[in-house]
Amino acid sequence: MRFWLFIGFCLLLLNTNGQDIHFSQFKNARLNLNPALSGSINSDFEAVFQRRSQWVSITDPFKTISFSLYSKDVYKQFSFGASFINDVAGSSNFATTGINFSISKKIITQSKYTLDIGGLIGALQRSFNFNSLTFYDEEQFINENIFFIDLGFGGVLKNKINNHSNFEFGFSSFHINNPSLSFSNTYTENTPMKHVAYFEYDYFYNNLFFTPLFYYSVQSKESELIYGIDVGNDFNKKEGQINYNGALYIRNNDAIIPQVGIMFQHFSFHISYDINISELSKASNNYGGLEFSIMYSWNAKNKKQKNKFKCPKYL
Repeated sequence: MRFWLFIGFCLLLLNTNGQDIHFSQFKNARLNLNPALSGSINSDFEAVFQRRSQWVSITDPFKTISFSLYSKDVYKQFSFGASFINDVAGSSNFATTGINFSISKKIITQSKYTLDIGGLIGALQRSFNFNSLTFYDEEQFINENIFFIDLGFGGVLKNKINNHSNFEFGFSSFHINNPSLSFSNTYTENTPMKHVAYFEYDYFYNNLFFTPLFYYSVQSKESELIYGIDVGNDFNKKEGQINYNGALYIRNNDAIIPQVGIMFQHFSFHISYDINISELSKASNNYGGLEFSIMYSWNAKNKKQKNKFKCPKYL
């Protein structure tokens, strides 16, 4: 029993010590990836719901939900996004709850490439159940709730190589104001900046698309590398047909992440599972995190969008 409590406490420390909420389906969590992606949708509007549950076999599961709304080219190529997020970790109910707002603008539009920039502001609260934990010195904690403002920015470059291929590169930074997250009156802790870069290459052949993708983030001394490929039938070929995709990603030294998705008209559904391959796999029995997302997109007044770049549906 003590062993599992120790493991659970270590996992809680990993989550609280400056590490951000993350999704394996990171391309569907646009505001977590890059605020410049607010308008990178295949319609005028898009709503996304995501849920993730992790470490069920070791301790009380880490549960994350997110609901996001995006609006494309609202005014003079300005796009907007908003998201609500709630993350609860471990038996202490360490929680992060808040809302984020983003704005992006397409500042370069050419026949072969576009450049978007975007900014993000968030209002968030972190809290935990003080009574569920035991400390040697309980007076060091001054409250169980912290409210803070968070800021971020990013840019995305898209290039149309030819009629069969595109590439996309994005870079973003979060917590640029280094908000304070300390519950204690004996020391202060500020959230370190987080930098994120990703690259993807889309290749279309007949009715199929192939998308290799690389993601890298660094925050303080911690880093994360995800790479893999997504394959599916081409969403943009025929309207009204059912489309499928399958993906396999690897989170370096941590997990293998298979993913499947189905798209029909305005709806899409994706499910993925993290198979743990790290040193924690002995305790977790290779169990990791189950995650799913539901997406609904629609146009204003039934207007059809003419995309300059062909995109797989999950983007």
